[in-house]
Amino acid sequence: MLRENFETTKTDIKGMFQSLSKSQRLDVLEAIFSLCGTSELTYLCSAINRLQKRDFISFLPAEVVELIFGFLDLKTLSTCCLVSKSWDRNVESCETIWQKACSRLGWDNLGSSTWKQAYGTARETLAEIQNPTHVKINTLHCHKNKVTAVLKYDSKLNLMATGSIEGNVQLWDLDTNLCIRSVDTHSCAVLDFNEDILYTGSYDNTIASWRWKDGLLVRKFIGHTGAVFSISIFESENILLSGSSDQLVYLWNKSTAQILQVYSGHQGWVYQVILQRCLVASPNHSPGEIVKLSLDKHDIREWLNTEKSVVLKDSSSESDKTISRMTFNGSQIAACCGEHVLVWNFSDYTLARQICIEPSSVCVGVGKNWILCVKNHSLHLLPAVYKQVQPLVIKNNILTQWDLPHYHKTNHGNNMAIGPSCWLDGRTPVDGQMLFAIGAHGGCVCIMTWRDHK
Repeated sequence: MLRENFETTKTDIKGMFQSLSKSQRLDVLEAIFSLCGTSELTYLCSAINRLQKRDFISFLPAEVVELIFGFLDLKTLSTCCLVSKSWDRNVESCETIWQKACSRLGWDNLGSSTWKQAYGTARETLAEIQNPTHVKINTLHCHKNKVTAVLKYDSKLNLMATGSIEGNVQLWDLDTNLCIRSVDTHSCAVLDFNEDILYTGSYDNTIASWRWKDGLLVRKFIGHTGAVFSISIFESENILLSGSSDQLVYLWNKSTAQILQVYSGHQGWVYQVILQRCLVASPNHSPGEIVKLSLDKHDIREWLNTEKSVVLKDSSSESDKTISRMTFNGSQIAACCGEHVLVWNFSDYTLARQICIEPSSVCVGVGKNWILCVKNHSLHLLPAVYKQVQPLVIKNNILTQWDLPHYHKTNHGNNMAIGPSCWLDGRTPVDGQMLFAIGAHGGCVCIMTWRDHK
């Protein structure tokens, strides 16, 4: 048959076949198959096999592809990546799906080229954190009475101090878990220390500084008329900030114990104070300036002078909800309030995040990716995504948890301490790093340490 005649005949046959009903088409195909020899049947098998594996995804718009893949769980979605290179590219291009998956793990992109790669990194890192063999728990038998203050000193000296109501502070070498110094002090509600000097706030309304290497009393800071629950020192500026049950905040010269400022305005006991440089500009500060923060059970105050302060609170919360355990990283302030961890931007004092937590939880650390909370006798790791929504509300999603011993609950929370918190930014902790410590029953302190098996 000539080429011209063949093309005409092929067109006629295609038109006729398309005009047939479904049953008629099957009859025609069966008649054609019966006329085929081995080579024709082999060709048909190969062609049908290719048609069955046709990449229908490649013919669809990107937004439709993302909608389809959005109905799949992540395990199935990962399996789709194995179908072909084109499917792998299509799955990887669904940024919204992988970004949501990362958000559920509290993960930011952290410089990864795609959200899919970021999700893989998040799963690997979280699997390490969730491995129970990496966390070692030691118990230090410290004091005769209950432990009221615990603090880890973050320096080349791997030391931790513990204080008791009995009037004794002990310093522990965390490399050996041995007590290297015992200093007789006044009753200790809070403490802070450096390479040479130990500072203690007491239920006797005073603050004292001690040379912890020989236990010598250096000086007393007298001015508060109530128990001192919080102190914060700033070495380079030679200042100390304190908060008390007298509802006042004092700023002291650290070397002379002279009162520099008295800040009034709190309507309750001041449980926590922070002295720290800010990393961002705010309406009242330039980057690098020292910020003075204090907390009572209902609000957080940033002190500008003796008469003026900026008050941070959750305007949607009822007045009976207690704010506790404040943290400040230089750019954001975080604190527990009822069933949320509230995070404010320091740059404009706006509420940036509300992270749902278990009722009666205490937040002990906030990072870019995760937050650490104590609830009853467990330590919870929760996601803390950084994406800005006004404000972003993140539902409770415990990523992992560790059991804690029975401990004494206190309003000021000084009997618990977190080690270096950079791992909450999505990193694996360093071998030997202290994660958390808490004063337990019987004058003991329970310490959680990271152990790397590599």
